[in-house]
Amino acid sequence: MRPITMFFSTLFLSQIGAIPAFSQTQDVRDPLQYADLADLSADAPIIVHATVKKAIKVAPERAPNAPPGTQRFYIIASTNALIRGQGGVGETIRYVIDLPLDDRGRAPKIKKKPFIIFARRPASGGDNVQLVDKDAQIAWTPSREQRVRSLVRELVAYDAPPAISRIASAFHVPGTILGEGETQIFMETETGSPISITVLKRDGQRKF
Repeated sequence: MRPITMFFSTLFLSQIGAIPAFSQTQDVRDPLQYADLADLSADAPIIVHATVKKAIKVAPERAPNAPPGTQRFYIIASTNALIRGQGGVGETIRYVIDLPLDDRGRAPKIKKKPFIIFARRPASGGDNVQLVDKDAQIAWTPSREQRVRSLVRELVAYDAPPAISRIASAFHVPGTILGEGETQIFMETETGSPISITVLKRDGQRKF
């Protein structure tokens, strides 16, 4: 994420009551930011901790839509734990993924390695799942699984904030001192409940 010089001081709805903000606890050594995991978790009705049993190369002629510089694989993985998924999943899941090739034209070795899979159920059903994004297979670590589980709990909570559909408007008012100011951002949500964020910037404030 880009460095942010503004501090989010107030988040409120246009109705009575406060909305709990999602926790952003993160392992500082992990390159995956909070927003990365939040986007994947929000889009995936199925989240699984799985270990790849087989990674079968798909011939180029059978994958004409694979992005340049990638190799398509048909993955067979064993389920270690279901993190999210109404109705559950079987002991085995199957999916397709396009992996980037290195300078030598080689794909990363993923057999016997654990991953967190963010997916949805395709029309074909069965053991098959479909990744929600090209980067929806991430390396598993205990810390990442804990972060994803925390996100899922907050996403499905009865008082979870509604999903934002778009930014409606925003305006900025400079402060009386150089470097200070206040920005208000008004957003529309899928439920129709408007949300606004007030961003305050103070001179000498720590940048993060």
